[in-house]
Amino acid sequence: MTDSVGFIGLGIMGEGMAKCLLKSGRKLVVWNRSAAKCAALSADHPGAVTAVDSPSAVLAACDLVYCMLSTPDAVKAVYEMEGGVLAGVRAGTKLVDCATLAAEDMVRLEKQVTERGGRFLEAPVSGSKGPAASGQLIFLTAGDEPLFEEIK
Repeated sequence: MTDSVGFIGLGIMGEGMAKCLLKSGRKLVVWNRSAAKCAALSADHPGAVTAVDSPSAVLAACDLVYCMLSTPDAVKAVYEMEGGVLAGVRAGTKLVDCATLAAEDMVRLEKQVTERGGRFLEAPVSGSKGPAASGQLIFLTAGDEPLFEEIK
């Protein structure tokens, strides 16, 4: 395992969030449905960003992974696809999902992750593109309180 942080989803919100992690000195392993977003972030931050070819590859490389996907359908697709998030969960995985989903969706995701030995933190955000880029999002967390304390 590396000291890098994983980030899945470099869209409107995720890109700004990932850049804030980079500003804080973190190295990232990233995946996005559009590979061009990963390539651009990697080119802008040589040596600090590693782009991989699947969500499960992000989880294989990092203990701590943030997911910031745009819609419930996108979350379901990326978690459950071949090589998806769930395929990469293992003992030691710390998964923080920042999507805004229905409570039953988060309960299902938490169950799927913990059944595979991982830990899960529900962490939807309040804010938009500007606050994401400036590190001013508000995280509304629920779930694994010890995980929250460990990563805050």
